[in-house]
Amino acid sequence: SFYNKTLENIVEIYNDKIKSDFNIKYDVKFKYKYQKSIFGRCYVKDKIILLSSKLAKYELKYILLIIYHEYAHFKIQNHQKEYYKHIESVYPKYRLEHKNFRKIRYTC
Repeated sequence: SFYNKTLENIVEIYNDKIKSDFNIKYDVKFKYKYQKSIFGRCYVKDKIILLSSKLAKYELKYILLIIYHEYAHFKIQNHQKEYYKHIESVYPKYRLEHKNFRKIRYTC
């Protein structure tokens, strides 16, 4: 679909930098599928990040927010204090962008 291709292009442009930011040395595969209740999901064991095609309707900064969020799970699986501390060390605007995304995420 158009939305999946849009996400593929964004991942192709930003993936190496984000992997490097997290110091991830192995390949991570991306899959794209419409998901009603989530924007992304990380399958740590399989080294796969699934992005919902609906994410392509949002601004680039929010797409990157979700990609960073999912990549962080390769370092810390659960949403605990250390997870957020780690993601903010890599992506300092995470908390602000996440707060803004929560405000608008149902408008697209």
